[in-house]
Amino acid sequence: MKRFLLHKIGSAIFAVGITSIGREAQTVLTQQFQSWLDAERYFLKQGATQQILDRTQQDLNRAGTARLTF
Repeated sequence: MKRFLLHKIGSAIFAVGITSIGREAQTVLTQQFQSWLDAERYFLKQGATQQILDRTQQDLNRAGTARLTF
């Protein structure tokens, strides 16, 4: 299972990988995408389904943040 926190600022999407976060400080994966389409392509290649991405996009548009788990 992979988990990400997504933030939308303007048209840019920032994704922080939180799959392996525990109690100890550590470096985490971060990605920046110029558009939702770029983010969607990346997450589809990582194994996300279109249905999950559609719900995530709705959350991003509504609140500016979302959690993506697949």
